[in-house]
Amino acid sequence: HTVASPPSIGGQNLLVNPSFELDTANVANNWTPYSVGTVGSVSHSDAAGVFGSRSQRIDCTNLGTTASDQAGYYQGVNVSGFVNKQLTLSAYLKGTSGAKARLHCSWYTSNGGSLISTSQGVHTFGTDVDRFADTFLVPTGCTYALAFLLLEQRPSAPGAAFMELDAAQFEPGSSATAFTATADEALATAAAAAATASAAAASAATALVTQWARAGGRRSCRTWATCASATRS
Repeated sequence: HTVASPPSIGGQNLLVNPSFELDTANVANNWTPYSVGTVGSVSHSDAAGVFGSRSQRIDCTNLGTTASDQAGYYQGVNVSGFVNKQLTLSAYLKGTSGAKARLHCSWYTSNGGSLISTSQGVHTFGTDVDRFADTFLVPTGCTYALAFLLLEQRPSAPGAAFMELDAAQFEPGSSATAFTATADEALATAAAAAATASAAAASAATALVTQWARAGGRRSCRTWATCASATRS
């Protein structure tokens, strides 16, 4: 893996909402929470983003110390056009130092069909954001996959653990390329930036009105509209 730097826009991405910009009740749209084994209570929240304004965060109050103690998210993907070809799964992840990150794919004959096989790669969290990536071969007969991003195996002893996820990518080829935002996420990111700019402008205008009132305007003014009206009277 490589130490993370803010991703640029790159090639094809088979995932929907891959940088977790769109969410409902603190869980990113199109992603499904998953947990198994010893994890304690699991909670979901937003965190600061590597790409865009948000990333997804998962917290476990008592993550166990084995590879069977896991919590994270998955998404279903149509891979019918990639049989016997390589797909690379990657994501920018940050988690409890010493715990493990697992990038996992389960391969199915169809959505709801029989499991053919699984593929995975396991990585160790450091103290910063890392981009982890693994390349898998889509097996014969597969048309549908579940792509998982998982936190597992707390070091030393069970206890609290977390993982933050951003800029996930599932793409054709043998290596991870620069991250690609989907159109809906690009619009969401632009809307969030516009909303932030609008709120900043409104705050600045309020400060100016207050300053004007204190400098000799009608001290009863509380909004621009009432101040403008007072000025005209």
